[in-house]
Amino acid sequence: MMLRTIGRICPLFMLIAVGFGVSAQAAISGQITILRDSERLTLLISGESAIDLGELGFRVGDAAIYLRDYPGFAGVNFEQLNLPACFSLLQYRTSAPMPLDCANLPETQVYTHEIIEADVFWYDGVQAQPLIVSLVSGDQAVPAQCPGSAPRCEFDLSQFAQPITEMQPPRFTSQERAAQWLVAELAGYSLNIDQRLSLIDRILVMLLNDPVSAEIDTARESLYPTLADGMTDEFQRQLAAQMIAETSTLLASYPLPTTLNSALLDYAIDSSVDPFKMRQVYQGMNEVQWATSALMNALQAALEADPSDSEWVSYLARRIALQRDTLYNRSMLAHLYVVSAMTDIVNDYPNVNTGLDTLVWLEPRHPVSDRDYADWLAVHVEYAESLSSERKELVAVGELLTTEEIEISRETVLQAAQILPDDAPEVVVGKIRTLREFGLIPEALDALEIYREMFSADETTDAYVRAAIAYTLEFTDMELPPSAVFVWAVDPEGVAAAAGLQAGDILIRWDGEPITGTDDFLARLEQTTLGTPINFTYLRLQDDGTFARGVISLVRESRLGIGMMPL
Repeated sequence: MMLRTIGRICPLFMLIAVGFGVSAQAAISGQITILRDSERLTLLISGESAIDLGELGFRVGDAAIYLRDYPGFAGVNFEQLNLPACFSLLQYRTSAPMPLDCANLPETQVYTHEIIEADVFWYDGVQAQPLIVSLVSGDQAVPAQCPGSAPRCEFDLSQFAQPITEMQPPRFTSQERAAQWLVAELAGYSLNIDQRLSLIDRILVMLLNDPVSAEIDTARESLYPTLADGMTDEFQRQLAAQMIAETSTLLASYPLPTTLNSALLDYAIDSSVDPFKMRQVYQGMNEVQWATSALMNALQAALEADPSDSEWVSYLARRIALQRDTLYNRSMLAHLYVVSAMTDIVNDYPNVNTGLDTLVWLEPRHPVSDRDYADWLAVHVEYAESLSSERKELVAVGELLTTEEIEISRETVLQAAQILPDDAPEVVVGKIRTLREFGLIPEALDALEIYREMFSADETTDAYVRAAIAYTLEFTDMELPPSAVFVWAVDPEGVAAAAGLQAGDILIRWDGEPITGTDDFLARLEQTTLGTPINFTYLRLQDDGTFARGVISLVRESRLGIGMMPL
């Protein structure tokens, strides 16, 4: 199965030894082929025997970056690598196809790691020209340079590979291999959450001088000494806006999968993990994503606030503090779900390495007993409930502060949003959205009942109104976008149905970005090339009137197979 991760280069937290060795006398034959374009760099390693390629890497500036250190290649046993194999670096959010030389290989022999644009070393995006790619073996540079003018270069494998010194039996059984892979993936989730917390801590320190750790505070002084020098308000705002934008980009470098991919599902089937616990893990990842977005939105609101309005500034400071605490709480809960799933595996396979000992923010850093897990969970669930109460109080404060402004514009909004007998459905929906955006929730609910009466002949109306009422009621608490897309029908043979989308679902985000309506949805669809993977965040109405949030992943095809309308 083809494995994809994303992130900056970080130390490999575990190495999985799998497969059979060959004797020291085995001759090394084969070649390394570099295949590249502006968005993708691929190494095709061909040969007929298992070899040691643990020291193979790239020369980037004065540093050597080894294949084994890319998180996307975690779990590959480079010291006993079975050939042929392909290792591909792909620029994040691009869609360059895998070279045919690799696409024809079994998926278990093809690995992809996505990197952000700043880490692309084989192409200069500013000058729009390819660069020289240099290979290394250990600390020694070898005469293997692929000039920028060459899209394909071939080198003798013997320059980089070492023979395996002795016959080695497999370290793991197939079930143990599946368990190790699953643990490696789960550990990656917690490690990414840990890195994200460090990024959030860094921006809070820089923007608010609110250090959570002395180390980060020291870094602030060295990286941004001018923050203490009395800059102009405008320059400070520009700098803060840049910090928020940079942090958002860096957060994307540490993604949190919100659905179980097919490759991981195969490993989970072979392990002893309770399926309910795996669902908890991905629910936890969704909650962390939501809490992160809420905090970044609060920071943006503070950036745009009038600094002379002391009451509003004080409210925003409380909101940021609450969102910060909520993010840490949701991160701890998500990590606990990971630890619980890991513990099931480690109980059956004690030799499996969890790789959690490098965590900085999250605890515990090792598998725990069911009793200890319950104790940890109780503490953080109780804290989550207290944060929820605090959030309701803060929403009330915010509503009080904005009452005067709302009253001033109330009559204007109500007049503009008055529903007329000959209004088309999309016009009525637009007026309902206006009422919702201005916080006129009772009026928006009344307008939905008018919609129900006006268009009662349409068989989709009841389901639409039920979903829209729930959406309007949860609009503030769940920090939902002003508009979304309601899915009123799903073709059972279509790609959307295969991905798990159901009639009645509400699409609110496209690859993490808010969907502002059907026009926005269709424009993005038109701009997305066929074969491109897309992640949709959706809401699904439950029997109790609340929403469950989830994410589906599908590949862009000529037809998604859905009927939709603006919400």
